[in-house]
Amino acid sequence: IVAERGSTMRRKAWIPVWAIIIASILIATQYGKVPPSQPSMIESLGLSYTMQGLLMMAFSASALVMALFGGVLIDRFGARKVVSVALVVSVVGTVIGMFMTNDAGLLASRVLEGAGYGVTMTAGPVIIAAWYEPAKRGIVSGVWGANVGIGMLISLGVANPILSTTDWTGMWVFSLISTVLAAALVVICVRMPDMSQRRDLDEIEAEREGKKHGVL
Repeated sequence: IVAERGSTMRRKAWIPVWAIIIASILIATQYGKVPPSQPSMIESLGLSYTMQGLLMMAFSASALVMALFGGVLIDRFGARKVVSVALVVSVVGTVIGMFMTNDAGLLASRVLEGAGYGVTMTAGPVIIAAWYEPAKRGIVSGVWGANVGIGMLISLGVANPILSTTDWTGMWVFSLISTVLAAALVVICVRMPDMSQRRDLDEIEAEREGKKHGVL
């Protein structure tokens, strides 16, 4: 019965787990759109190389800060709600960035994009752990861990055809479409199993015991 229940859980798991993996890849295109857009941004906006670096740094710093709080928010409000809101924030940041022509506006837009990215990255391991017992997480965790590299490859792959026909905003439109698709995947497909069926119950209980005894 236990083995049958585990098999049923794995069959149910592939939809939410692969949805968050694909969503993570799509949101990762936000990270990779700036480098190939640099020549166009310099020509159109007159941005310095220093500002180009700051655009990358603002995104990464925002993602780091939100990743620190993302787990807490997910534990309290649930992965689907938190990631959906985070992706909407990223969409708003992208839309703002498309119409900004000054340094401050572009930096602010990158902060919003990075916030959504950071929270989404935090959700992946949480959702995988909830649906798969430790012995079965290896492959899906490995695929999820490659999301940044895959997202960067996609951004670099589409950059030439996009930038050969339009300016830097074309890459922002591409990342906007990607992020909207990521949000749709999360809203439609991502959910957590019932608490009684979660595959990380032992880990949750161990964490509670650790906190009770002052270990964690």
